[in-house]
Formats: sequence, structure tokens, C-alpha cells
Amino acid sequence: MDETKGIGLVLAGGGAKGAYQLGVWQALRKANLENRITHVAGTSVGAVNACMFAMGDIGNGHAVWDSLKKRDILTFEKEEGERLFKKLFSDFPNLSKEKVLRALSNKLSSGVFSREKMREIIENHTTDPVLPNCRVQTYATCFSCTEMKSKSFLLNDCPKKLAESILLASSALPLVFPVETIGTERFLDGGVTDNVPVGHLYELGIRTFIVVHLSQKGLVDRTHFPEARFLEIIPQQSLGNFFNGTLNFDQKAIQGHIDQGEREALHMFQSVISLEALFEGQRVQSNGESESEFMEKLKLALLKPLKSNTDAKNSSQK
Repeated sequence: MDETKGIGLVLAGGGAKGAYQLGVWQALRKANLENRITHVAGTSVGAVNACMFAMGDIGNGHAVWDSLKKRDILTFEKEEGERLFKKLFSDFPNLSKEKVLRALSNKLSSGVFSREKMREIIENHTTDPVLPNCRVQTYATCFSCTEMKSKSFLLNDCPKKLAESILLASSALPLVFPVETIGTERFLDGGVTDNVPVGHLYELGIRTFIVVHLSQKGLVDRTHFPEARFLEIIPQQSLGNFFNGTLNFDQKAIQGHIDQGEREALHMFQSVISLEALFEGQRVQSNGESESEFMEKLKLALLKPLKSNTDAKNSSQK
């Protein structure tokens, strides 16, 4: 594995469930892995978290997630909601995916909920002037309703206002938030077609990935990424469905997701070390060793390609 190409962190979309990714960030920091990340890509809330991660201020991440309230994010606009759903059922006689998406883009320019709080978060916490100078290359994925395909944007190169528009576009969940227009294109949430945006980083040459999912579905199809190495962090306990998860900005739920993300990521890192030891024919002793020694094992395990069982047997016979 060519380590010089760096490590890509990929953050899936999932609304309020994105608090889980803050917990994973805490685990990466504890494991001294945060500074090894060279590229980060995200969709929807994953893109918002990606920007905060790239800037390196985890306190800023906590300030955002600790301040969220359901009434701030999901301010229902009754008249707009009624208009939207009337159009939804009158204009969708044939519910093919393409027709639905085009109708959402062309006819339903508004959403059921206001996104003023989301706009405030993006303006004040994710597009700091330091972003263009960050060492971590940061990408956001959106769905172009104009071209009917996903697009990834390098945020480091964008002026502040354009970066803010891209983040709003990446998180423009159909029916929930308004469509975002950038130039002549209309965009929706990148999760419409690419909720786990590995592909763009792979095209850039990244071959080592840490992927943070927000559900147990939609895992990476590794057959599409030859020679790539993945560490997929998957919630072991469900973070909820669309209504009690994605749209649940209750602080108790958010804090629970943060704690779960840190706990499960650290457990995953321990498992990686144990698996590496299994292939190497060694016994891992985590008790009695210093934290720095333990974390160094973890970094080596993540960055070194795993041997196959056959390789391990051949090595043991020499």
C-alpha cells in the first residue's frame, strides 16, 4: 500500500444521526489518528462534519451539536407544507425516481421546514476563513437535478459564500428542506444517489479509507474499489429511522449518538489490532502497555495491508 497517497475519511449523510461522527472524531483524536487523515469527503450532514473536522477544532463541533434543538432545525412552515404536498400528489402520476427528482427540483423549490438555523450553523461554524489553508482536502457531495447525477466539490478552493451554498445543497433533503440553486444548477441532498462518497477520493488516488456510516445499510461495495483498504465504522445499535433518527434533534438522542460513536470506534480500533495480530501469529497484550504503545500498534495496523491467511501460514512455515 502506498501510504504517501494518504488516508481518506468518508462521512455518510443522515441528519441528526451525524452526531455519531463527532464521537468517532473524538476516538480518532484519542487514537492519535486524526492527523493522519489527508482527505475528507461527506454527504449532507457528513459534509458539514467534514468541514469542522478539516478545521481541526473539535470544540467547535461540540458547540454546534450541543446547541441543536429540534424546534430550531425543524421549524414547520404549514402553508408551504400544504402547498408542497398538494403538488406532490397532483404532479406525480408515475412515481419513477427520475420524475420525482425532476418534479422536486422544478416545482417544489421550497421545503416543509425552514432552514435558517442550518444556514446559521454553516455560515458561523463550517466555512471559517482558515478552510482554504487547511492541510486536509475537504469535499462535499451534492445531487444535481439539472444533470441528474452526483457532483463532488473541493471546498478548500471555494469562496466562503459558494462553500456555504454547496453545504446547503448537500443537505437539501427532498421535501424537508428547499432545493438549493448554484449558478444555473439546482441541487438536492447528495444522499439521493451517493450517501457514502468514497468514489471521488478513490479517483484521486486514495487507497486507504476510514468510512463512518450512520446506518447498517449501504455499506461500501468493495468490488468497485480494487486494491483499496477499508475500515468501516458501522453503528452496532441502530441510530433510528428517518423520523426518530434523521429528524430527531433531541439533545438526549444527540448526546447518546456522540457517546456511541466514540465507544464503538475505539472498540473497532482494538479489533483491528487484534485482527492484525491474528494474521501475524502474535498475541496482543493491551493490558500493562502504555497508551502510546497501544496507539502505535493501532496506527501500524491501519496503515499496513493485512496478510491473507495463506500468507500468514507461509510466513509461519519459514
